[in-house]
Amino acid sequence: MAIRVDLSKLREVDFEVKREVWNKYKLSDGSILRFKVVLTSF
Repeated sequence: MAIRVDLSKLREVDFEVKREVWNKYKLSDGSILRFKVVLTSF
């Protein structure tokens, strides 16, 4: 079942970051890759 959303009714909202989560991956060569997803608007 698909959810339908009327995108013309959406509006931009202000938000405040409560915490920043970093994703960590250890690669096969021993190095660590860290990144985070940044949401700039919703």
